[in-house]
Amino acid sequence: ELLELLAPDGVGIAALAGKRAAESRLTLDFVVPENPTGRYSMNLAAPAERLVAEHLLLLNAWEVNLMKSRRMPDVSVTGNYQCLRNETLDAYPFSYQPDWILPTFGTLRFDLAVPKRPPKSTKAISEAAWQDLTVALQRSELPAALRVLCLRRAS
Repeated sequence: ELLELLAPDGVGIAALAGKRAAESRLTLDFVVPENPTGRYSMNLAAPAERLVAEHLLLLNAWEVNLMKSRRMPDVSVTGNYQCLRNETLDAYPFSYQPDWILPTFGTLRFDLAVPKRPPKSTKAISEAAWQDLTVALQRSELPAALRVLCLRRAS
């Protein structure tokens, strides 16, 4: 159920890649630490997806401490500096707090909004390279969700 944005019907990454869930070891490969903003849905009973949840919560804690140390404004929804929004566990809303203990089962969903921007020195992709990329994506036989994941990895 990882990355609900890319698989809104609740299909897991393993299924998108044509693999059984038990064979999925690539789940963390689809989380982009440099650009983690997105909507996530994780089955906490699945070890790979639980690992992703742990990773994302750790990344959230890092970003919270970074924002506080830089004296950045609190742009969280609940006034707690957290980058998580719309948190639910088994469809029940809750407000994430740093002392919250990750359960061993259930479906955890949230939006992660990390206030990262590319460095000022970053240059935009050329028009020709963009055209080549869009043509390659259009011609690809991969499922649409995996094409989007590949694009996120390159962003």
